[in-house]
Amino acid sequence: MEPITELALRFCRILFSTWTKHVVVAGALTVGMPKSPTMSRLMIGVGAASYVWRVFCSHAGGHRYFAHLSFRTSQWFELLMAVTVQCSASNENIVYWINFHEHHHKTCETEDDIHSPWHNGLLAVQTQDSSNRLVTTQEGIDRLFRRDLLQHRFLNDLIWLRNNQMTLKVLEHAAWALGGWDSFFWGCCVPNVLHFHAIRLTNSAAHMWGYKPYIAQFQPECKATNNWWVALFNGGEGWHNNHHAFMGSCRHGFMWWEFDWVYIILKGAARLGLVWDLKVVTEEVKAARFKNLSKRTVPITRLYRIEHPAARHVPGPAQLM
Repeated sequence: MEPITELALRFCRILFSTWTKHVVVAGALTVGMPKSPTMSRLMIGVGAASYVWRVFCSHAGGHRYFAHLSFRTSQWFELLMAVTVQCSASNENIVYWINFHEHHHKTCETEDDIHSPWHNGLLAVQTQDSSNRLVTTQEGIDRLFRRDLLQHRFLNDLIWLRNNQMTLKVLEHAAWALGGWDSFFWGCCVPNVLHFHAIRLTNSAAHMWGYKPYIAQFQPECKATNNWWVALFNGGEGWHNNHHAFMGSCRHGFMWWEFDWVYIILKGAARLGLVWDLKVVTEEVKAARFKNLSKRTVPITRLYRIEHPAARHVPGPAQLM
């Protein structure tokens, strides 16, 4: 890559990064700007809708679908979620993130887990950009270009999303900017900042405070907890102990009081035919709560059941395992 091109790319990465939006939001809300954003009902509604959509695509799409295949969907809806994740998240490539997330489950709360607040500190985990930290290592590069991770999905090769990341970000920012400064601030900047911290609260606060009804699947020493206020903020991902124990479930809030609004949206999408074959835990799993058992030892005959099964055969990813 030419030095000038590389310099321009680095500049664009900084310009469109979430950290630049942190500066914009902090400046507008504290010291003020020549033209402060107007707080109207319309703009608050636009910001809330933008935030909910980003969280849904990251947690339903990037996490529950791409990383864990806990439901099935069509090619166009998968692409829509993937593009939204690439525009919103600091992690630059879904293929990399899937592998990295698998690594987190297998090394949870060990020295190899950079998500662990117990080894790295709460502030470091809450503000880290894991892709920038690991992609410089050979292991990170190998993970970045692993394509077999997506063999059961429609988009067998998502490398092009990384190659066109700046184009996607420019288009997103331009679309918001067309609506004016208020639209750009409330629709793009504020939701991006909140989305950034919502994702990281799962790895920080939901590994420190809350209750633990189950033992994690891969790492019994995993300290993942169920945290109600994290779940409320980030769409149900705060029921993190449930997830580490039964990661194949697209529903993270197992009990009626464990509010999981990403799952509620998925249920609505299933009724519209946008998603199907939603994998959720059985009543046996719920009955095993607080019995100090793990998935490996719990005497459960069936871990998952399928909600909203496909009415007909739909060509696409392999059957859920």
